[in-house]
Amino acid sequence: MYVIKNIRVFKVFLTLSIDHSLTRLVLPRQRHGSTKTATATEEIGGQIAAIQASTTDAVSSIQGIAKTIAEISEVATTVASAVEEQEAATREIADNIQQAAQGTQEVNTNISEVSRSVQETGSAASQVLEASEQLSQQAADLQNSISSFLDNVKAA
Repeated sequence: MYVIKNIRVFKVFLTLSIDHSLTRLVLPRQRHGSTKTATATEEIGGQIAAIQASTTDAVSSIQGIAKTIAEISEVATTVASAVEEQEAATREIADNIQQAAQGTQEVNTNISEVSRSVQETGSAASQVLEASEQLSQQAADLQNSISSFLDNVKAA
């Protein structure tokens, strides 16, 4: 057990010794490297700031686009509503035109019936006139016959 413990101590000592030696060798290089690291860090910080500014601009642009889309949506809703109202008005006009057409058809039918009735009345009036003329002729003939008869009776 003592040997294993000593081996562990030796390992730790050896590791520390190697680390210390490397530090002496690497330290001057690290100073030069730390300057590069600082410069690189500054460049990275600048790039991050530029990315953040671009991101802020992109967010503003996206918000503007979203606002424009909302306005377009509002206009589209208004247009859709107007189209629905126009469709309703067009349907109402079509219904009124159909009713007017039916009314016109009924008027035409009534005019045709009146025209037929007028023709029938004209025909009947012609028949009455003809009958009246015949009756008038017969009345005149009868009067002449009665006058002749009376003249004969007076003369007799």
